[in-house]
Amino acid sequence: MTREQLEARNKELEAQVLLLGQQLDYLKRQLFGRKSEGFDHPDLFSPDTPGEPGKPAPSGDADAPEDESQAALVTGKEPKRRRKLRKDRLPDNVPVITEEITPAFVLADPTVWRPAGHEESWQLEKEPGYFYLRHIKRPKFVRRDEPFSPPVIEPAKPSLIDGGFWGPGLLAELLANKYLYHPPFYRQHVLYLQRHRVDLSESTMSDAADKVADQLGILVSRMKDNMLAGCLVRADETFIRYLDRLHPGGSSRGYFWVYRGLAGDVIFDWQTSREHRHAAEWLGPDFEGILQSDGYQAYDQYC
Repeated sequence: MTREQLEARNKELEAQVLLLGQQLDYLKRQLFGRKSEGFDHPDLFSPDTPGEPGKPAPSGDADAPEDESQAALVTGKEPKRRRKLRKDRLPDNVPVITEEITPAFVLADPTVWRPAGHEESWQLEKEPGYFYLRHIKRPKFVRRDEPFSPPVIEPAKPSLIDGGFWGPGLLAELLANKYLYHPPFYRQHVLYLQRHRVDLSESTMSDAADKVADQLGILVSRMKDNMLAGCLVRADETFIRYLDRLHPGGSSRGYFWVYRGLAGDVIFDWQTSREHRHAAEWLGPDFEGILQSDGYQAYDQYC
């Protein structure tokens, strides 16, 4: 036999040994392995496997197997199990940032290398919150043909607090944290100071919340109109102690009258008593629909 014939025969025998080893490994897993380790064998015992006996099916590119089954036949290793991306736990609007990592020696001489597939993985990440200063510049202009005319400038945009230093995004986060997630202002002060080294005064937070609340009157009024027009209002009241300088003990007992509409909007009506008139005044004389509540007489009297 010639040298070329011996090399071809040697390759054929190596392929047969590899195939026999995979068959033996498959039988061991079926007999002794866990049920979770079972897999659909890639025609390891089929006599009709395309190609020469003992050889895997040929592919278009010998360096890039068409699927994981052929990769297992070539390498003799079981393909890695890929972890499924749990998209059911994520909203649809999560942005995807693709990061491609290329070896430095490939970037140094890309003409020598050709692409041969890729590996990929996924990670759920989050950028921490950060502060920044918005520098707003409004240039002034004077007509060239009227050099002594007064300059013109773009009017300043309206702000929630006139002359306030804190922007609307920061104010929104402070109020959402307090009233939606319930950390008080002093905890937010410590959080921003320790995490970002930004010292936000607690008293300034309180004053800002008071001024922003004044701006929200129109929004609350619209919420109330939509709630009463929805023909279903759920009502309840709960007490809470509040600071009262005129009371001997320094505090008094007040009430939150809580109303919830059909669309899920909730409005808290603050009153210092539990008198029946508060429900009648808030609902008004023209409400028509269903009023769902407990057995407190104020709601029966209103109906």
